[in-house]
Amino acid sequence: MTTDRLRDLGYVEDVTCCLCNSEEQTIDHLFFKCTYSSRVWTAMLQWQGIQRQPMMWANELEWAGKYYRGRSTIAELYKLVLAGTLYYIWQERNCRIFKGVQRPEVILSRANYAGCAWERRK
Repeated sequence: MTTDRLRDLGYVEDVTCCLCNSEEQTIDHLFFKCTYSSRVWTAMLQWQGIQRQPMMWANELEWAGKYYRGRSTIAELYKLVLAGTLYYIWQERNCRIFKGVQRPEVILSRANYAGCAWERRK
């Protein structure tokens, strides 16, 4: 759960995004609007040859449905990068909260390019 949901359940008081330390951590903020996440998305989109800015979750899904539907190699690659990027951003959030470890966004992009976890690179 993102901190905004944990706050609503009474588990946390501080709902500041642990990636940028400047805004409330909602799903859209954590995965797309946060400056840290946005830089990761921009790198991943550029790597795929997509020339646009990252969008919010609903817009990303709508855009993917319009341009990357079906089972073509390019469509499958986009879907894998989308899922992988979400995974690595969530993993980075958890590393910062539970381990006190911070990685620059370029590390997440490289891990996503290679399709391997950060721990394997140690």
